[in-house]
Amino acid sequence: FKQRKDRVTLLFCVNKSDSHKIRSLMIGKARSPRCFHHVNMKALPFEYTNSKNAWMNRSIFEDRFHKTFVPAVRDHL
Repeated sequence: FKQRKDRVTLLFCVNKSDSHKIRSLMIGKARSPRCFHHVNMKALPFEYTNSKNAWMNRSIFEDRFHKTFVPAVRDHL
């Protein structure tokens, strides 16, 4: 039989003392997975994005860094 090659990448961001957490990021292959068909994506405990191989790439990292991480850290400080 052929081995399945489904992948998911998870990104967690927490400070050392665990007093400040940023919403996790899940990277999958599908643009809109079937498992989230009738689910409100805003209500999930993580953000979802897609890429061809379900890997972190430069565009996803830069988007996450500038639009989520930097504003969250500024608000926390």
